[in-house]
Amino acid sequence: MGRAKVLALLVAGAALVLPALTAAPAAQAAPSQSHGKKPPVTGTISLIVLNQAAPAAGDVVDFTVATTATDKPWVDLACSQNGVLVYHWQKAYYEGAYGYGFMLASEAWTSGPARCEAKLLKLLDLSGTKSKVLATTQFDVTG
Repeated sequence: MGRAKVLALLVAGAALVLPALTAAPAAQAAPSQSHGKKPPVTGTISLIVLNQAAPAAGDVVDFTVATTATDKPWVDLACSQNGVLVYHWQKAYYEGAYGYGFMLASEAWTSGPARCEAKLLKLLDLSGTKSKVLATTQFDVTG
């Protein structure tokens, strides 16, 4: 085959391939109507006081949780007195997890009012050291 024929075939092939190569990235970059942005991760967490209207030190509290972000949510509860952390605990909140509810007491907190914050979490690693907060709620505990 002569040089002129080989060159003509290469130019013809390039004319067919180049438009397809330059059009492909543009088509891939544009999101489709049904895909594209992911829906936001959401969740809810609400306090349930098991024994009375307002929780007191020593009471047990529980939470209702809902999320579409994970099928294995966790709740992290931390309470402080005058800015000092006196209680911190995490529990799994899914079917089959061990126990529910938090007893509002610790060695550092035997009585007195406190401010508590509960966080609904999605764990991001198996050790539980990395998580994403999906929702929070705060409440006061009486003495």
